[in-house]
Amino acid sequence: MIKDFLNFYCTSASVGLSVLSEFILFISNKKEILRLSLTYDDFMLLQNLCDNHNLKLKYTSFKAVDYGGGWASLVKNNGQTIDKNSDTIVVVIGNTADKLSQYIDAEAKFDYIKAGELLGYPQCCIKSYLDIEILKHNWYQYYLRDGKMKYPYWANRINTIFGGGSFVGEMFPCSLNCKKAIDIGKNAANTMHSFGLIKLAEVIKSHCLSPIYLDEFNSISKVVTQKKIEFY
Repeated sequence: MIKDFLNFYCTSASVGLSVLSEFILFISNKKEILRLSLTYDDFMLLQNLCDNHNLKLKYTSFKAVDYGGGWASLVKNNGQTIDKNSDTIVVVIGNTADKLSQYIDAEAKFDYIKAGELLGYPQCCIKSYLDIEILKHNWYQYYLRDGKMKYPYWANRINTIFGGGSFVGEMFPCSLNCKKAIDIGKNAANTMHSFGLIKLAEVIKSHCLSPIYLDEFNSISKVVTQKKIEFY
């Protein structure tokens, strides 16, 4: 199963690097359910993969709006109506059909609290999500409110804006210093190493360690400035 799912990840057009750590935790049985946002073609492939390995799958589709800055919002639930032109198909897979149904129901109702609980995210991080979501394309500003210039890299979600990976996957931590989020990141990295994915873990680590620069408005700058946020 592990080989087949890794092959799916590597060939998928819609499963990005940001979700890899959660993907690895799921196929190693350290995460009970896995949520993915897929295109129609990848959805069809995943259905076949789950059938072959006796995994349960539930889904719903959404109209999505891309605000830029690495933030896309699901704004209208279309239920199980899907076709090749569907905006986003949200899929959740696992071994327990009841829990998957609960998750899809929560996602369809935009119940982020229940959805986060079912995904196994820490309560502190779940509760902060609505404050982050309000910021849309400026979501990263939430993490810079304390004015610090250095943060540990384990829970760094900011560099996914540039297409990089994150050891906390697609979870939004309540802070870059959150101990529970950092523990999740360390667990993901250790699991990658146990699978022999050492080089891939190092790539994600390098993304997480990359500094970001802010302009005079405290927005992420595409050029090097004097205001530098570092990770260690």
